[in-house]
Amino acid sequence: MNILKINLADAITGLRVLLSPMIFFNIISDRVLPGLTLYLVALLSDLLDGYVARKTNTASTSGAFFDVSADFLLAISGITSCIMLDRLNYLVLIVSILMFAQFIAGFGGRIVYDPFGKLFGIIILICTPFILVGPSFIGYLINSSILFLGLGSLVGRQMYLGDSFQSTVHRRGSLRHLLSVNGLNR
Repeated sequence: MNILKINLADAITGLRVLLSPMIFFNIISDRVLPGLTLYLVALLSDLLDGYVARKTNTASTSGAFFDVSADFLLAISGITSCIMLDRLNYLVLIVSILMFAQFIAGFGGRIVYDPFGKLFGIIILICTPFILVGPSFIGYLINSSILFLGLGSLVGRQMYLGDSFQSTVHRRGSLRHLLSVNGLNR
C-alpha cells in the first residue's frame, strides 16, 4: 500500500505527459473539442498531483521537477497547436523552449523561484483554450503578454541564478524550506 502512496502523485503527473501528444494531434486534426476536453483533464491533473503529493507526504525535488517538465510538455503541445493553426506567434515557442532550457541548466538539484516564469506558465496553460476558440484580438493580447513575461523570466532567472541565490540558500537552510517558499513543494 505504501508503494501506491509514493507513486500516486507521479502517476497523476504522468497522465499529463501521456495526454499532451493526444491533445496536440486532436487539435491540429481539427478535432478541437476533444482536444480541449483532454486539455482540461490535463489541467485538472496539474492541480491534483501537487495536492496528492502534499497529502500523502510524498513531495520531493524529483517530483517537483517531473511536474514542471510535464507542465512544459503540455504548454508546448498547446503552443505548437496554436502556432500551427496560425493563432499564436512562433516566438512564443522559442521563448518557452529557452525558458525551459534555462530551468534545466539552472536546476542542478536546487530550486530557483522565478515569479515571471510561474506567471508565464499559468498564462500559457490557462489561455491556450481561449486562444484556440476566441477572437483574434484575445490572441494578440495573449501573444504580447506571453512574450513580455517570457523575456522577463529569462532575465529574472539569470539574476536568481547568480550570487544572490547562493547566499539565500546558505541563509535560509534546508531544501524543504526552499521548496515550500518557492511553491514547488510537490
